[in-house]
Amino acid sequence: MKRNLLMMALVMSMTMLPASVSTAAQANIDVPTAAFAVAKLGDITIVLRDGEPHAIVATGQKFKGMDVYFTVNGAPYVGKAILTSNLTLMQGTMPLKFEHDGTFDFIVGEHTLSLKYEGVATKTKEFAGGMKTKTLNSYGDFVVTDGTGGFEALKGGEGTYTLTLVCSGMAGEHPKVGKVVHVTFSTMSK
Repeated sequence: MKRNLLMMALVMSMTMLPASVSTAAQANIDVPTAAFAVAKLGDITIVLRDGEPHAIVATGQKFKGMDVYFTVNGAPYVGKAILTSNLTLMQGTMPLKFEHDGTFDFIVGEHTLSLKYEGVATKTKEFAGGMKTKTLNSYGDFVVTDGTGGFEALKGGEGTYTLTLVCSGMAGEHPKVGKVVHVTFSTMSK
């Protein structure tokens, strides 16, 4: 009898665990294409050897989006989003590939969700009708580094991501603070 009561108590305690325990590792985040503004250009260092890029390092780039629609595990949110980006040329790659890392922070009222990503990126440029479009495609791994409020249970979640940044303008126009960049982001938990 005591054994049956003990087993029943164990089963009841397992079924009464908070939902956050079972969802801690799930962090499927999607940002359909959204307009962000360049908040900081960062620093760019380019070293040429025989006219070819030998080393390219871009650090401290920051993009901000207001009223960004995104989903977390299918639930919709609208808030502020801040994306940082660092690029380092991978030697001997053609077309050029970059090591790519940074952070992505989402803020909805008092609730915050922060993640760190690290992967590989390629850049393309297209010219049409006097317009230039630059696209950065990145993929790799991410980890949720922090979560507060409703996002607290996601801390420690990890998986893979894809990120696309698209910037258009007149040919010869240089990037500047305030320039619009279209960002698309998606994660898949492991």
